[in-house]
Amino acid sequence: MNLGRGYWAAFDTDLLRVAAVWRGTGVTPRALAPGSYHNPDRKTPGGQSPAPEPDGTVWLSNGIYPGWQVGARPAFEDPREPAPTPEEIGRGPLPVSIGRFDAVRHVRNGVVLEYTAGAAAVREWMAVEGEGDHPSIVRYFSVGPSREPQWLVLGVKTPDVSVSLCKAPGAHALLESIPMAVVGGVSGDASPAGADVWVLRLAPRSEAVEFCVALTDGPAGAAPARRNVPTEAPVQRWPQEVTSRITASQARAPYVVDHVALPVENPWRRNLRMGDIQFLADGTGVGDPRRGCLDDPRAARTGWHGQMAALRLRPARAADAGRPR
Repeated sequence: MNLGRGYWAAFDTDLLRVAAVWRGTGVTPRALAPGSYHNPDRKTPGGQSPAPEPDGTVWLSNGIYPGWQVGARPAFEDPREPAPTPEEIGRGPLPVSIGRFDAVRHVRNGVVLEYTAGAAAVREWMAVEGEGDHPSIVRYFSVGPSREPQWLVLGVKTPDVSVSLCKAPGAHALLESIPMAVVGGVSGDASPAGADVWVLRLAPRSEAVEFCVALTDGPAGAAPARRNVPTEAPVQRWPQEVTSRITASQARAPYVVDHVALPVENPWRRNLRMGDIQFLADGTGVGDPRRGCLDDPRAARTGWHGQMAALRLRPARAADAGRPR
């Protein structure tokens, strides 16, 4: 996730963890799928390598274990069954009893992550706060009730980064660091020997709680002010509309095909494909990847906007009444 001002976070929707937080230019342009963009005859190899990596200075990282856990103490191991092939490291989501990712919800100030941790509903929002040379990356949380103690595994930070907590009155949240020697080593991180895994403990509770955790490059200053997880709807991302031509069939057969041209030249600078089309009961059609409005099936042009393709049909001319299309 691009948090702005050159700060990034990678959230693992399977393990409900922040895999890494860093400052830089995003991720390296290396991955399995892009290899075929420039060489379409190249076959994607097996396994999960090469993979994108943080392109910049990593502040915090995590191993391969759940980011949210319940119980007396957190466990730093993967509870999922391994894949039958060693090089295929993906294991899919956690058991529902541990947690499940629900949605990425766009809001006016970014995105809110919605998921469940144990039986508690979680809404999380990340933002960059503060000015000057030492801004903070803050994770804001709203967490539902839980009968069991919960653990938020924050990760292994670099020595120059500090961790601080802000919480609402009555929120029984406590920061704690667990030495790597106790953990037995955390695979998949680039932390120095002797580093600690930072965790946050939430006590059992009958009501929802709100709190935030801040990462700061430098000594911890005053705890960040607690803010509510935003709910405001986002502004329209693609307000433009483009048009393309419709070539109506001249055939008089029972079933004919009208050709609707794709808006190849578009302000989104996207290569377009039609992956699927579904016609709905209200006379609209939904497909991929843009939204269009076709006011008359005999019209010469149609408009396109948004993320999906939708064709809105009105009754055809009287001469075409009863003619399937």
